[in-house]
Amino acid sequence: MRIARAVAPVIAACALLLALGNPAQAATDLPITLTLTERWATPAPQATWTPYVATVRNDSTADFSGEVYMTPIDSRNNLSVRGIFPNYRAQITVPRGSTRSVTFYVFQPPAGYQAELRDGSGRTLVSGVATAATGSGYAVGVLSDQLQGDQRIQALRPMPDSSVRFSRFVSAQAFPTSAAFLTGLQAIVIDDFDTNSLSDAQARAMRDFVGLGGGLVVAGGSSWRRTLLPLGDFGPFKPNASDQASIRPLGDLVGVPLDLLVPIATGSLGAGRVLVGAPGGQPLVVEGQYGAGKIVELLFDPLAEPLSTSDSGLAALSWTVAMDRALLTQPSAAQAVKGVLGGPVNGPGVPPGVGAYNSPEDLYSVLGNTPAGAVPPVGLIGGLLVLYVLLAGPVNYAALKGMRRRELMWITVPAVSIAFTGTAYLAGLGQHGVNFLDSEVQVVRVAPDGALEVQAYHGIFTPRRGDFTVTVPANTMASTALSINVGGGSASESARCRR
Repeated sequence: MRIARAVAPVIAACALLLALGNPAQAATDLPITLTLTERWATPAPQATWTPYVATVRNDSTADFSGEVYMTPIDSRNNLSVRGIFPNYRAQITVPRGSTRSVTFYVFQPPAGYQAELRDGSGRTLVSGVATAATGSGYAVGVLSDQLQGDQRIQALRPMPDSSVRFSRFVSAQAFPTSAAFLTGLQAIVIDDFDTNSLSDAQARAMRDFVGLGGGLVVAGGSSWRRTLLPLGDFGPFKPNASDQASIRPLGDLVGVPLDLLVPIATGSLGAGRVLVGAPGGQPLVVEGQYGAGKIVELLFDPLAEPLSTSDSGLAALSWTVAMDRALLTQPSAAQAVKGVLGGPVNGPGVPPGVGAYNSPEDLYSVLGNTPAGAVPPVGLIGGLLVLYVLLAGPVNYAALKGMRRRELMWITVPAVSIAFTGTAYLAGLGQHGVNFLDSEVQVVRVAPDGALEVQAYHGIFTPRRGDFTVTVPANTMASTALSINVGGGSASESARCRR
């Protein structure tokens, strides 16, 4: 990556604890197509981590090997972001008649990213832009063995006054093994899914996601042995049997007195509380706290019979109650960052969730407050200029006049200039040193069982211009994106991130 000395702070957010869409524009005369989508199908706030999925389909008669190249899109107000937000590239091999995808986790610029598919010689074969979502909203991941589980929930329009987008993981294997890669989600829904099919690392990722501020909604009903039971002590409710109960307590919340019996899970309530339930009867909806996150358990399944075919609207109400508790009661990580820096905390910032934050402008002044980034005092610069004028002018003239060699001023004036400039440069080099300096601010969020999310912001000062390589640990996301509100940049001061 190319970094100029005293460049605006490189912002790298590290989380130790992330797709359906319309196809991008493609060249119709090629048997190879490129589709670019934002993984969670929801508008991503600027300066937050956003996963993009580039999918290549090879319908040719030969295998394809090339590169997917991602570049930021200039803003609609003609503000260039080239050199401010980095380019990304990843090698990809697609056998004939098959499809392959690569995922990029990027620091979102104002207008998003675009992608190109290049062959081995660097020639662009096809390019495209992800279909932009509008407005603001919450991103929710869905674990369901129903192929259209996310679409069925989406069609019920839970929380109609808010934009909630549901995206299904295509299989248990698609679920990440680190909470870092759940960045961009604010909640996870489990419905009609075998939770036991998750590996230990995947189960830990889910726990860490919730512990760091994410929400978890789990539906029970007839499939409680697959969804609720494997959660064990992680969930607030301990199921042990099946029964039937009236859904009327839920309908009474909105004035719909419906005595409809639905399959439910029965058991005992642990460290949690009942949200919906008949007085002295069986609870229908319970919630519990885990770290900074919230777990909401529906002891019935709104997507199962008979509730799914009822025209009462209670299936939609069930998801609304659950998503409201899982999403709207969580603190924003943006508030945590602003609070640590001493800045004002106005409003919710961005929706809560692992890795979600805004980059306050206060970071620029904090990271730049180092000797390497300090600007010499105006008085010192003025004094040096006065000293230079005196040395090169009156003092030089008086000395040569006394020596009766005034013609030597053609030599002494340039010599004084060179000597003075060199001395000033060496003095500055001595003050700043020849080492790399890294000014860092860390915001650490702690979850149960020792899980940490570290958001680290770095201002890197280099002793010279040139190409430099930075390495980061595993399960870390890093970006050289610079906030366009606080720093400058140019196309020549760019960074390249290789996946």
